[in-house]
Amino acid sequence: MASDEAYLNLLLWQALSSTPNYLLWCSVLGLVFQCILLGILISQARRYLEVYSLRDPVPLVLVVVTGLGAVIAVLAIACIQIHRLISESDDYLTVSAVDNISNLVIFGIAGALGGAGLIHAICKVWKISGATRFYVCGPLALGVLASWGLVLSALVHGASIPEITVINFDYVDVWMKKQAILYKCWAGLLAGMYLTTWCSRNYFLVRQCKQFGEQKGLSRMLLWMVAESMLPVSIVALVFLIQLCVYTPSLGNIGRTIMQCLPALSLISILNPLTYRHRLQSIIDTQSNVGLKPSDTGGPGEFGLISNRLAGLSSAFKSFSYKKRQKDEEERSVRVITVDSYVFENVSSQPPSHNFSNGYGDLSPVASPTPTLLPDSSSVVLAPTVPFDPYEFVGQLPQKDSQSPRTFVAPSFKSAVPSGKSIARTKSQKSSKKPRGGPILDPTGWPELFGPKEEAS
Repeated sequence: MASDEAYLNLLLWQALSSTPNYLLWCSVLGLVFQCILLGILISQARRYLEVYSLRDPVPLVLVVVTGLGAVIAVLAIACIQIHRLISESDDYLTVSAVDNISNLVIFGIAGALGGAGLIHAICKVWKISGATRFYVCGPLALGVLASWGLVLSALVHGASIPEITVINFDYVDVWMKKQAILYKCWAGLLAGMYLTTWCSRNYFLVRQCKQFGEQKGLSRMLLWMVAESMLPVSIVALVFLIQLCVYTPSLGNIGRTIMQCLPALSLISILNPLTYRHRLQSIIDTQSNVGLKPSDTGGPGEFGLISNRLAGLSSAFKSFSYKKRQKDEEERSVRVITVDSYVFENVSSQPPSHNFSNGYGDLSPVASPTPTLLPDSSSVVLAPTVPFDPYEFVGQLPQKDSQSPRTFVAPSFKSAVPSGKSIARTKSQKSSKKPRGGPILDPTGWPELFGPKEEAS
């Protein structure tokens, strides 16, 4: 009995073209690669779930979360396989059936995530292919269905492994060859589908490069993102196909290491474009800040340019404010207008201009600029003192401005406005036909100009 088991173990290792130590080292190498890929996946998944999980459709988020859980499950299965190989290295026949089921589970996860990555890439091709989308995406969709059909066939056939005995070992050998054919077809179809989808996306992106205008960095980033997402799965699947064709087609050698990496790479092909959006947006924002326009038809750069202009205008008028008094005494309010907010302050009565700061100091009126048309005592120290006559000064003004004694402050007020800028005013609550008063300036320190005239009248 012991001799029969030893003989079956020898036949089984010969059929797998492997040895216990070689299979163990291949499994350990696959575990190392899975840990590296899982670290990349966790980093990308964390960034995606923190930033974009609430913006993207729910099915896409569920695919990402489920795929991450599936990759972790593959890692756990690989650890269990290694532990089983270490503990049962002398009698692989007793664990061969369980090991085969573990390989089928990993293969099923790889097939499901590989098809999901293809569907995500085909959706991108659908959006950019224009009128030819049906002719391009139709065959690709059929290829995805064929890939899943091969996965299902391999799972059904793999679960029907015959009992390993000396008598029917020939049936086991035939079963292994059929299973290898299914693996080859699936690996070849997966590699071809990913390469075809990658070429299709590059073709349509190159055709639409004119839409990016001067933002050449954006088009290069898109092409690199597509290659970084699609090529790893294509290369690994192609290597898996070559290994199955050149060497003994089984999962008892380096083929197990290659297949264990496919689930993580397939999920990376989905997550990589999703997490690349912040890099693409940074390129758009950077080139928009220098005034570049991404396309002739419009794009995010226009909004960035407009926002920069608005930011410049806002900074120019950030600290500027003025107070406006309505002439009608029933509208007893002072309105302080700024760029950011509107503040309304109601007062009980209409104060005159000469005692505004004394009686209503809590309203903090805007400080007035130094009058440019009135003499400054500090600037005429060396000049002879000449009494200032306000009526003579008003008479020297142009005739159209001499009707109102308050027009002499207008040049002083205009001198405080930045050159080339305008002040945004709000409409009065009364009819626009009624005359409105000018801006109220702080009269503190100004001479009493009209005192004698009022007494004379």
